[in-house]
Amino acid sequence: MCGICGFWNRDRVNLESLDKKIKTMTGVFSDRGPDNQGFWIEGRNSIAFGHTRLSIQDLSNTGSQPMISKSGRFVVIFNGEIYNHNNLRSNFENDLNHNWKGSSDTETLVNLIDKYGLEKTLSMIEGMFALAVWDDEKRQLYIARDRIGEKPLYYGFHNDAFYFFSDLRPLYELKNEQYAFDHEAFNFYKILGYIPAPYSIFKNFKKLIPGKFASVSLNENFEFNEYDYWKLSDTFRIQENSLDEVELSRKLIRSVESQLISDKEVGAFLSGGIDSSLICAILKRELGITPHTFSVSLNNRVYNEGIYAKEVAEFLGTNHHNYHLSSKEMALTAEKMSDVYSEPFADSSQIPTYLLSKFAKNEVSVCLSGDGGDELFAGYNRHKYLRLITVLQKYLPRKTFGILANVLKNINSNKLDHFFLFIFKFLPDKYTFSYPANKLEKLTRLSNFENLSQAYANILSGKMIGKYDHLVDLISSYDESNNLNIDSLNKILFFDQSLYLPDDILTKVDRAAMASSLEVRAPFLSKEIIEKANALPADEKINNETKYPLRKILENYIPKKMINRPKMGFSIPLGDLLREDLKKWANDLLSKEKLAHYDFFDHVYVNKIWREHLKSEYDHSKEIWNILMFQVWFFQYEKFIKLS
Repeated sequence: MCGICGFWNRDRVNLESLDKKIKTMTGVFSDRGPDNQGFWIEGRNSIAFGHTRLSIQDLSNTGSQPMISKSGRFVVIFNGEIYNHNNLRSNFENDLNHNWKGSSDTETLVNLIDKYGLEKTLSMIEGMFALAVWDDEKRQLYIARDRIGEKPLYYGFHNDAFYFFSDLRPLYELKNEQYAFDHEAFNFYKILGYIPAPYSIFKNFKKLIPGKFASVSLNENFEFNEYDYWKLSDTFRIQENSLDEVELSRKLIRSVESQLISDKEVGAFLSGGIDSSLICAILKRELGITPHTFSVSLNNRVYNEGIYAKEVAEFLGTNHHNYHLSSKEMALTAEKMSDVYSEPFADSSQIPTYLLSKFAKNEVSVCLSGDGGDELFAGYNRHKYLRLITVLQKYLPRKTFGILANVLKNINSNKLDHFFLFIFKFLPDKYTFSYPANKLEKLTRLSNFENLSQAYANILSGKMIGKYDHLVDLISSYDESNNLNIDSLNKILFFDQSLYLPDDILTKVDRAAMASSLEVRAPFLSKEIIEKANALPADEKINNETKYPLRKILENYIPKKMINRPKMGFSIPLGDLLREDLKKWANDLLSKEKLAHYDFFDHVYVNKIWREHLKSEYDHSKEIWNILMFQVWFFQYEKFIKLS
């Protein structure tokens, strides 16, 4: 796991300037790669690569990057892990005819590219990665990103140079430079709380879309061309008739085992939910490993997943570590999130993810996670809502849902939550859930739509400020360009995997973990698990319960009572935090002076929702958090931002 960056200048630049610039840019990635730095500079073409290394495989210098291929034609720099690289070495040993210097996946990768070319190599490798390749023979640069977007890769043209990097921080090291603010990307951020690929907060810089590689040529003009080496939509085109539980179980075991490749100890995050519990159960019961497991707990019954994690850990017999999060610590962490996320990002679970990663790093350098289980196997409430609404719409006119939504909009959500929580005291846990008023409102909003793209956009955006139609257009473009003739639930999952998974969930985890120099791997996101999950029909994913296939497999390892619990999500009591420990900090960032200075937000509207939130008249925490995280980012990096 590493940090990568590089640039290619149009004009000839002396070696001293190239060296100084690449070392300055690379220095910001000491968290992503604390163990070593490496550089490659080619003066003839004014191109430079920089790399910081978190040593996981082949801890010796033979694994250092940038790395040059056997023939000397290719130079590779990459961030990530290739899980099947030892198998590829064995399978192609005769063809490669290479005297291996070490055991790193980088050496495997660069020599596969030398022998078979980039596109074929990308089709063969299994892992998470962002990489750049220089072809000295063709004077061409290539960049590529893994299939589902676990590893980030930004690129762009600025001042007659092409740049690429793991995140935007190297830009802030280039003194006296400013970058054009992208108002369209900002509009998506206001709605979603994150910026979807290919956008970034700056106009000249983009995120490479997962499953793609691109070629860059420097002739009279820069030429940039993108290509698919894998398409997510293709995994939905072959639909199976039923679930083969044994086959899926075997694939999961194989995926977990493959991701244990490491010269350092591997642990696991454990929330007590289905996904992480299944990963830990496979480690212990199938692979005979007693892992270090890590969870967080809070002094809040609604959000405290620590008790469930402890129960599962004790049953499985893992070496469990729990970290108790205090309100004060969460508040202090919130104030420095712009140090972790180099562009605006506002998923509040970024706070516990970051603190859990720091905690886990005390014991291990690698952790397995359950990320991807919800997006592959239909684990969110919106997936249940969709099926319920399909039934209700047969018997109730759409106008009814619109009326109900308007009624709920005018009810004090805090009081409605307290009413439901009182009722929940008399019900089993499996029938209860957090923020009931919010979920009921989502249900009614989802019911009042003309097409699936609108419904999905509505669920993602909620009541966020911003131009909702732009989000509908973005989602519709996914739908129209891929022309998928599949059931509604699978189409929602396709949207989840195209948008929410890479740009929210995986972005959150990568930046939070890497800021702690921790590598996080997601066994659910292996190619064969993605292909298997997306081929399953809707009824096999939700069969009275969400994530039916994973529940059935998990029943082989732990008692049902540990499985049949309400979904919690990795959340914090954000609403209360904003009213208490974060109130003073938020008051300052939401003041008229701070808001009106650049007019990103309507300060009258923001003042209104802030007052309503403080008085517990309505829970505006998500919308307020989006604004706060933007304000924190903007005022930290203001001098680099060109608004005109």
